[in-house]
Amino acid sequence: MQKTDTAKIMRAAGLVLARQAQRLAEDAATAANDVIDLAPVLRAWRAGSYAAGAVAVHNGMPYRCVQAHDSTQTPEWTPVNAPALWAPYHATDAAHALPWQAPTGAQDAYRQGEWMLWEGALCECTAESTVWAPDVRPEDWREEDDG
Repeated sequence: MQKTDTAKIMRAAGLVLARQAQRLAEDAATAANDVIDLAPVLRAWRAGSYAAGAVAVHNGMPYRCVQAHDSTQTPEWTPVNAPALWAPYHATDAAHALPWQAPTGAQDAYRQGEWMLWEGALCECTAESTVWAPDVRPEDWREEDDG
């Protein structure tokens, strides 16, 4: 087999795996940590039509579409700029923690047992649900000890 044939086979295999990863990420039963692990091979966000439950990666972070929409004519509706349309994934263990993203409502609030990175520290949500950062409501968070 020639190198070009091997490269074509590897590209084809990569596309198959990426499609399977996308399907897995969009399965509502898939755990948040698994979606976070899959982020490097998931579809990058770009302006277009999205169904509720679609998953896209923006600035390296995975987001779940919470409201069907078409951003073709409004490319500024990125997951960061249109938080009513997208919810970030929150890790359920410290190893998968992603940087803090200010929630906009119940759809993306941090829940008890979810983790995030706050100013370089690993923090676990101790409240049933919170939209507040540790500097506003420190009682909603526990910072992981280094030792």
